[in-house]
Amino acid sequence: PMVKLITGQVVKTEWDGKWWITRVLQVDASLVRLVFDADKRTEWIYRGSTRLGPLFTEMEQQKLRRQQAAEPKKDGASFTRRQTMPTKKKNAPYIEYKRDGADPEATESRETSETPP
Repeated sequence: PMVKLITGQVVKTEWDGKWWITRVLQVDASLVRLVFDADKRTEWIYRGSTRLGPLFTEMEQQKLRRQQAAEPKKDGASFTRRQTMPTKKKNAPYIEYKRDGADPEATESRETSETPP
């Protein structure tokens, strides 16, 4: 998974054990160039890095859900109510899941017809 970002977005980013407010300067494939508001320092970061706040939060939530699923049910409860998803903020970064599987029919080698002599 990678964080979907666009130029100008604000995102929390971890640096030196603390969370900082950063702004997206440039997105280049799997990398994002950020400027830290506090000291105007810039840095290229992989969009799949847990140093980016949205991905860190998502991974922590997944870990919590796995732990809760592994715990035995208490008091005969047969189901757990699922928390509703927060409403998506306009222009907010979000996690993008993609599969890079190629179409098997497109990758097969095609036979070429031979021209008669």
